[in-house]
Amino acid sequence: MTGMNIRDRKSANGQRELHYYDTVGVVFQAEEVEEQKGVWKRYYGFVSAHRIARVPAEEIEFPLFPERLKRNGEDPNGGKLTHGFGCIMPTPGRSNAKAGYITFTKLGVGHPLPFHVIIRNCRGVAQTLPGALLQPPGDARSLPPGVRLVLEFSPMTGRPQHPSGIADWQAVPLRQEARVVGARPTGKALAPQEETPVISGDLGDFFDISRPGHYRLQAFINAGADGPAGEAEAVTFDLYP
Repeated sequence: MTGMNIRDRKSANGQRELHYYDTVGVVFQAEEVEEQKGVWKRYYGFVSAHRIARVPAEEIEFPLFPERLKRNGEDPNGGKLTHGFGCIMPTPGRSNAKAGYITFTKLGVGHPLPFHVIIRNCRGVAQTLPGALLQPPGDARSLPPGVRLVLEFSPMTGRPQHPSGIADWQAVPLRQEARVVGARPTGKALAPQEETPVISGDLGDFFDISRPGHYRLQAFINAGADGPAGEAEAVTFDLYP
């Protein structure tokens, strides 16, 4: 949880009081409580800088990148979507394996370039991801209607460049063969902190990446009025001859 909560109350003598609560802290346990017969509710134990509390699970939202909380200048919620979801896009050519990231340090033109768009449930309760964000099973060359991919290209100048210093990005059109399909009739249930790939495939099936140079890939999410919306953090990579 991150942020600051403000509660406006009146004291016993009728004076207005503002109470500030630090909502940045650590969740250290979860418990299910039977509040009525057959009706269970989940709570989390929460520790902030000044208090320990039992918080209803529906009021908990986890940062998308908790490891960034210890790094100055890095946004722990870059890629956060509405409705308590988050979007993660590893750099193409990088495998998001359980044992860690495996990076291909030099990517060549013409080689397969696997990429993934991943959505995580950041809330403390289970949620259903709408079918508009789910790629059809076994069809790695299609796009769900709620995900839009944007790829940009910049030629190499012969000297190393940081992505922030590249000004002449050119749009790369989506291939005509890349099909946008209809929404799946059912969504996918995600437990708290569970994630799922909504697109997995070879980037070359969606865009022409035959030129050596710098590339920047973005994913925009829009599942409609009742679903998550927003965008993943852009990722950049280079392709060499």
